[in-house]
Amino acid sequence: MHGVLTEFARGLRRYVYSQEFQRDRALRDALQEALAAAVLASRQVRPTSAFGQDIELSSLRLSSVGEINVHDPTEYDTGTALGDAEAGTVDLIALAAIARESEIDFTELIDNVNLVVAQRSPVSVGEVLGIRPATQGLASIVGLLSLATTYGTVDPLHTEHLDWLGADGVAREADVAVHTFSEAIA
Repeated sequence: MHGVLTEFARGLRRYVYSQEFQRDRALRDALQEALAAAVLASRQVRPTSAFGQDIELSSLRLSSVGEINVHDPTEYDTGTALGDAEAGTVDLIALAAIARESEIDFTELIDNVNLVVAQRSPVSVGEVLGIRPATQGLASIVGLLSLATTYGTVDPLHTEHLDWLGADGVAREADVAVHTFSEAIA
């Protein structure tokens, strides 16, 4: 019962805040005025008497249930069922290469950061890249910046120039806010 009352109160509050009640009140007043005028008019003229005007009434098109088109899944037949693929051998080296291309290798990046932080601290992303180059191109840069945002500090007032080789072997560079690591990433 308490849940029903709570839901009713919420619905009433939404109704008042949306100001629908004002529109409903205006509509109700207009309907009451029209009904009062109709009562007065009905004393003079019967509702069924002709008054010399043709009024086109709105109507809903009536139709038979037989006119409904039922969805038939066989109309969208895709052909013969696919057979089971033959079992094959999996090349783990090829799978690892595919995974490395599609995902940032955070394990490698964390190891790189920890190695450089163990030598000196604090260290910026550019200094990490100077000692341990980006092996995944832009993905390594994005990963290091992400790690520094989570585990380090960002100085938006100063910039640092980063350069790396892209996955396609083309040299790339960017100026970014200084991202610094002060301690090893656990």
